[in-house]
Amino acid sequence: MERARYDADRAERAFHACEPENRLVARSLEARWESRLDALADAEKALAAETAAAPTLPGRAELEALTGDVTALWYAPTTAARDRKRLLRTLIADVTLLPEPDLSKARIGIRWHTGASDEVTIARRHSIVESRRTDLAAVDLVRSLGPTQTNEDLANRLNNDGYLTGAGRPFDVAAVANLRSYHHIAPVGVLAEGEITVGDAAQRVGVTTTTIYGWVHAGHLAARRGPGGRMCIPFDAEVERACQRRAATSVHIARHGTADPPGEHEWTVKQVAAALAISTNVVYYWLETGQLDARKGPGSRWLITYNPDVEEICRIRIATSGHLGRLDSDAS
Repeated sequence: MERARYDADRAERAFHACEPENRLVARSLEARWESRLDALADAEKALAAETAAAPTLPGRAELEALTGDVTALWYAPTTAARDRKRLLRTLIADVTLLPEPDLSKARIGIRWHTGASDEVTIARRHSIVESRRTDLAAVDLVRSLGPTQTNEDLANRLNNDGYLTGAGRPFDVAAVANLRSYHHIAPVGVLAEGEITVGDAAQRVGVTTTTIYGWVHAGHLAARRGPGGRMCIPFDAEVERACQRRAATSVHIARHGTADPPGEHEWTVKQVAAALAISTNVVYYWLETGQLDARKGPGSRWLITYNPDVEEICRIRIATSGHLGRLDSDAS
């Protein structure tokens, strides 16, 4: 209605500002003024109708009863989301996220319009992957029974034991199939006796599945293609020990639990290369072939046990190497 009144007033000023001699322009401005007055009348009628249809405000006693039980007012089915936002703005002045050392929690400061303040500590919401992760006990059960039972049998076993999917639903054949695919668990009849999947091999060795696939493609680990193109790896105690040795001596695979700071006689690869005047690639080659004793330190850096005895052995190795000897003579 206010906008319609503004348009009508503007049309009236334009009509009065017109010169009387300009009759054609005056008639046009008069017609526009009349249309604006009609729009104003319609807006006034609409406002009157809305005002008449609006419910009357509750009395003071009813309002005090509502504010005495804000929880019931908040969860009432007649309270819309817009009303809840207005209620928050009425009660709360501001909300501040406070520092919290525990990253799994969040500490929130609330300042009310009354001047009071509160602190609330809540658990942070997990990511969608963590919140929908299947129970590890259910995964272990499928891993142990997967090679001998069908997806239907596994679904019945998991449901009987009370397990649910990450989405909170009972297991069915499709859910068990997805669980097999995600955790690299071979279906029944795929593995022969003494064979395991790539996922099982990675778990037992303590490396990633990418490392296992790399060993297979490089010929370090025997495997065959089963039904559906799945890798089936013959894995006995001897193969497992060989994989453990390869993982322990690999330059590219970090050892777990050895991130202690450098010791008194531990040097980095760059320090050893600088002391011996050789390339770091040579030092990495010695690490790969097991000619140097080293461990993974902070930041996955190699820390090499380097004392006078090790230095003497390295210099003898350099002196007896024809390739390194030619490099030294060229540099001199």
